[in-house]
Amino acid sequence: MNKFWASLSLVSVLVGSTVSMNGQDVDAQPSNFVRISGVDLNQYCRQRWGGSKADLVERTAWGWRCFSGNNRYSISVQDACKEQNRSYPVVSAYATNPRDPYSWGCFIPTVRLIP
Repeated sequence: MNKFWASLSLVSVLVGSTVSMNGQDVDAQPSNFVRISGVDLNQYCRQRWGGSKADLVERTAWGWRCFSGNNRYSISVQDACKEQNRSYPVVSAYATNPRDPYSWGCFIPTVRLIP
């Protein structure tokens, strides 16, 4: 196994524990990650579905959906973070408070990946 994959495996082990909320499994924010930005969910929706916008269907971190006319689409906050922070090789989305829809952020690992 080369050093990159070994390092990536180490990061995967350190990432955190899985939490279940509303039937969805999500990663809890680990202590070995640092926040680099928020997440622009409206930008994510516009890039995917033209004139759509992000809005809440429930007041939790997982309550966001994209709306375009009468159509509703799911949101991948993980994909939004990756797309909005392309200069980082590893970016993860975490909600720091499951009950707060505005608690999403994009995080990078504090451990160094060795290529």
